[in-house]
Amino acid sequence: FGTAPPFMPHVQSGKLRVLAVTGKQRLPSLPTVPTTAEAGYAGVNATSWFAIFAPKATPQPVIDKLTADIKKVVEDPAFKKKAEEQGARADYMNPQQLGAMVKTEYANWAQVVKSSKIEAE
Repeated sequence: FGTAPPFMPHVQSGKLRVLAVTGKQRLPSLPTVPTTAEAGYAGVNATSWFAIFAPKATPQPVIDKLTADIKKVVEDPAFKKKAEEQGARADYMNPQQLGAMVKTEYANWAQVVKSSKIEAE
């Protein structure tokens, strides 16, 4: 298990074979590799993601400018292509979409921690 970018050189050289990807969708860089759901493990959905956050008190005009600039970069075809070459996907989310996704991720992983009885040391 791991994120795709560090593995891609090994996959491309034929030294590593990917059995499945843990997201809900196949990766564009690995179109023949099934998702875990397609491989018979529907309960496995774990993806890595990156986001940019700002402090709560950030003025709205600053948020609007950052949002517009980030959208422009993430939706740029060259950026998307570079991400795909590295085994990643570049998907833009506006602040509301990102907030909803973070809440969902938090709830899902909190349930995993609770049901597995994982405790901090």
